[in-house]
Amino acid sequence: MILIISEEKDHSTSHVIEWINYFGKEFLRINDLSKIEKIEIDFQTKKFQFEYCSKMVKSDEVTGYWFRRSEYSKTTNHSNYENKIIIKEHQEIIHFLLLKLEKLNIPKIGSYFNSNISKLVQLEWANKSGLKTPKSYIKSINNLCKNKSYITKPLNQIMMKNDDGEHIVCYTNEISNLENYELTNSFIQEKIEKSVELRIFVLNKKVFPMAIISQKNSKTSVDFRRYDGEIPNRNIQYPIPKSLERKLITFCNYVGLNSGSFDIIKEPNGDFCFLEVNPVGQFGMVSKPCNYNLEFEIAQFLCS
Repeated sequence: MILIISEEKDHSTSHVIEWINYFGKEFLRINDLSKIEKIEIDFQTKKFQFEYCSKMVKSDEVTGYWFRRSEYSKTTNHSNYENKIIIKEHQEIIHFLLLKLEKLNIPKIGSYFNSNISKLVQLEWANKSGLKTPKSYIKSINNLCKNKSYITKPLNQIMMKNDDGEHIVCYTNEISNLENYELTNSFIQEKIEKSVELRIFVLNKKVFPMAIISQKNSKTSVDFRRYDGEIPNRNIQYPIPKSLERKLITFCNYVGLNSGSFDIIKEPNGDFCFLEVNPVGQFGMVSKPCNYNLEFEIAQFLCS
């Protein structure tokens, strides 16, 4: 059985499952960790089992494991205090269960425990891996040199909603008019000029690079996520040097990742500059334009 931890509305998971069905493999998709029940763990034999939606899962029957995303929505009818205790106890057991799953000697993709690596930690490991990174600071914006160009971005992509229920996205922004900012510590990087922006998906030491032609559009030149519906950016296959591939794989080995979406800038002088990696990043946006068929690649690996 192939075990998949995801969310109900994640379409990329559904597309991978279509291929798993094609290969004729049994699978179980878990969309809500709080619905995992009847957990039994034997510390002597190291075997474990649990039930999800009336389906019993035994550790020695799991042949592949993919941690895509996680959702937890536990509610009970107890008082608030009792409810918190019950939820905390259940979450603690679930965390240990996920750890046990990640230690199984089977094909695995993703990790619950590495699904949200701090940008600050990423920059340190990128440097150790030989990747070039922008000059970065945590300081007050008011103390910046006025003769250089800077950008600022959030350290944590927290999804928020406004009063109308609309999602608020925190974009990367270029800093201008320094006098308009409050005296507060911010994450700041020197702006890197780009000849092209790269989104590179890495899966089990295989590298799938895509170029995002965003630099000539003023709306997307700083952050391609400010999509232009009238003049959309072109996304195309883009060859990268073997030296960059090796550095990305070295980074993954250091951090403990076997999949992730890397954001890289190619500078006008030909250098490649690491921005960040999303361990559970979208791969559909790379798969389809570049004809990589990553959904097939993921399913084939899990079924191997």
